[in-house]
Amino acid sequence: MQSAAYLASKAVGGKLVKLEYSREEDLITAPCHIGLHATIALGADKEGKLIAGQYTFLIDSGAYTD
Repeated sequence: MQSAAYLASKAVGGKLVKLEYSREEDLITAPCHIGLHATIALGADKEGKLIAGQYTFLIDSGAYTD
């Protein structure tokens, strides 16, 4: 993202520029991502109704632990 801002600023003679990204674009283009490993087990009865669930999430959130 910093390189895009630099190139945009350079194209307009060094003036300040503002880059806006949607939340989805920000998550996709971020240089670092929060690590997530999930294990999910579901149980259903003969009619297909969910009757049990077991979830394990291992999250490496780095500095963003809140």
